[in-house]
Amino acid sequence: MKSISSEYIRVGRSEVSDDTLNGFVVYDDETVRRRIAENPKCSKEILERLSRDEARSVRTAVAANANTDTRVLLSLSSDRDPDLRYSMAENHNLPFQILDLLTHDENPYVQARALSTLSRKQTN
Repeated sequence: MKSISSEYIRVGRSEVSDDTLNGFVVYDDETVRRRIAENPKCSKEILERLSRDEARSVRTAVAANANTDTRVLLSLSSDRDPDLRYSMAENHNLPFQILDLLTHDENPYVQARALSTLSRKQTN
C-alpha cells in the first residue's frame, strides 16, 4: 500500500501559502503537483503554469479548478489528450463558450459529452 506523502498533505491544506505551492510545482511526484492543481486556494498564475504539466492528471485537475482563468481553459480545450478534453466536456461548471467549443471537438465522444453537458446546463 502506497503511503500519502507529507508533501501531498501539505500542499492540500487550505492555509498553504502561494510560496509553498509555487515551490512544489516542479516537484517530481505527479500526485503532489495534481494536489496543488486541485487546491481551491491555488492562484491563477500557478494554475497557468501547471496547465503545461506533462502529466494529464495535473492538467485535468487544472481544468476542473474553479480558479482557472478562461484563457487557460481555452488552451486546455484543445489539449492533445482526448481524455482531458472529455473530462472538461463533463464539467457543467465550465463557461458556456468552452463547452460550446468542445461540441466541435475532433473526437466524437468529446463532442457528444459536451452536447449532453450543455443540454443539462440549459435545463437547470
